[in-house]
Amino acid sequence: MIVFSGTDFEGIGGMEVHLRGMLDTLSRSSQCEKIFLITKSKYRMTMREYGGLRVYFFADFDFFAEHIRNITPDALFFNDGHWIEDLHKLRKIFPRAVFVMRSGGNEFVKAPYSDMTLSLSKRQALWRDAINENIDFIIANSVFTWYRMLRIGIAQGKILIVRGGVDLTATAENVANKNRLRRDFDELFGTHGRYIFCIAARHVKFKRIIDILEIFNAIKSFRNWFLLIAGDGIESAALWRYCADNFPHDNFAFLGALPHDEIMRYIALSDCLISSSADTLLPSGDDVYIHTETMGRSIIEAVCQRVFVLATEAGGVREWFDEIPRIGMLLPDDKHKQAEIIRNAFESGSKPASTKDFYIYGWSNIVNFYCKLFRKQSSFSKTALCLDLDDTVVHSFLSYDENVALLEKIFSFDCEIIINTAEDFADMLIRYPIIAQNIARLTVIANCGKVIIVHGYRDILWQNYYQMQPEITAEEIAEVEREIADADLIFIRKRIIDKLYINFKVEGDSDEIARVVLHLNSRLSNSSYLFVNNLHNIKLISKIINKGGALAYLKNFQMRCDKIVGVGNDVLDELFMVHCDKFFMINPRIATENAVNITTFKDADNFIERLHYEVI
Repeated sequence: MIVFSGTDFEGIGGMEVHLRGMLDTLSRSSQCEKIFLITKSKYRMTMREYGGLRVYFFADFDFFAEHIRNITPDALFFNDGHWIEDLHKLRKIFPRAVFVMRSGGNEFVKAPYSDMTLSLSKRQALWRDAINENIDFIIANSVFTWYRMLRIGIAQGKILIVRGGVDLTATAENVANKNRLRRDFDELFGTHGRYIFCIAARHVKFKRIIDILEIFNAIKSFRNWFLLIAGDGIESAALWRYCADNFPHDNFAFLGALPHDEIMRYIALSDCLISSSADTLLPSGDDVYIHTETMGRSIIEAVCQRVFVLATEAGGVREWFDEIPRIGMLLPDDKHKQAEIIRNAFESGSKPASTKDFYIYGWSNIVNFYCKLFRKQSSFSKTALCLDLDDTVVHSFLSYDENVALLEKIFSFDCEIIINTAEDFADMLIRYPIIAQNIARLTVIANCGKVIIVHGYRDILWQNYYQMQPEITAEEIAEVEREIADADLIFIRKRIIDKLYINFKVEGDSDEIARVVLHLNSRLSNSSYLFVNNLHNIKLISKIINKGGALAYLKNFQMRCDKIVGVGNDVLDELFMVHCDKFFMINPRIATENAVNITTFKDADNFIERLHYEVI
């Protein structure tokens, strides 16, 4: 594989850390035979085999292209957007490779381009088109970044959320050695018995470190704290001068730019990490854009080392606090309240209380996921059968033994089998013990897409992605109910299937129901939700569930199937049709060209034979 980057491999910052962590993990695994790292600066391109000694320099793209044509990689990974203007040329050179790009979240909004006289919206459009036309998958580092990508027009089907990137071996070692690390630090800086606050960030405007220093200045009479500041940047001198002018010399220390593993140890020995980023207007050509904290890598590194976190709410920061409860506190906008929270933290000796397993944020898990994407095109060679259960392949008018016989036939098929059910997974196994007997070879989409269980194990990546989606609010529910009342429809009941799926049962004119749904969707055109008109149900449903988001995930990233045959009824399962190469609708209320009528065991048995033919 080839990894493209425009960042300095040895530099500090989120993209640099991601590049090093990914390459180190890949090089230790057996998933890539060779890894070529290609970096780009204003004057040249540099290519080296990762772990090797040979380095090649190229002054122009054409010379570079002639050299790399001899490489036939399965995948190209772009660690940032520095190669955005070369994507179409690289796609011509490597037409069969899988192109994966990761973005830190600010660069595609800033949209740097060789011609910066173009308007920001034009440059964003050029980025959008380059990604949509050439990239197979683009990695967002938070839901916040995902929304930003959608807003500039990046195709939703290409975007995946992968959060974290933490060396869990190093964090575990630091946690085990925390007392020793702290003892050594106390001896060096004379901080015995003090509460240590750590700021580990680039010293740039949007990190708003000066705001935190001003708060410490307001509480400096409380001497029992120590401020540890790591990193550097254009504001380093001003920050140091502020501390020197306002704090006793034994209340703070500047560590400067350090290797990342050292930064991790300093975070680990601290009592509290402070992340102070804020949404900040920065220039991009003749325009401005909002630069912000799209993920907050230092936050998850602190959390994985059992360090309390205080953070201002910016960009995607809140997602960590929602996703991993009891890791610390979000700081309000009010500086007086911020000062009170910070003072209370060191007076009470605040510590995190999260018990979450951090495996999903570790490099091993993330790189394994990337490798699934890299193998996508070369490994698609299977068929999957996606089944609903009730009133599709098992029926209430058949006996239990007859239904079991049908399921036994299906389980004998030589194909991947996916079961889609609105029931709770445990209830489904009780109801159909034969499924439990075959669970090791099945994949289950349960609770309307909330849970995916792959071969007997929950799929953590999907679960994490699902949980990060924004919940339907009470205001949105009230708005739907007002629309129903204004349209003179009879409201029967509201059923909350899940935080991403609510069903409103109504009675009334079908054309009026359709009009209400159309009107609601027009008002939510930029939302992550969609209204679906299905018989007398108005469904308010997340777009990641609608049209089979869970099924698309399985097809593309988990099973790597090139064909899916779907079987369902005409309620929820029609939403899967877009991801099925062939779809059968069982006993639909309204006749369709893919309809199958089953009223007897013989009908069902004949249909199973037809299914067998389709999947082989």
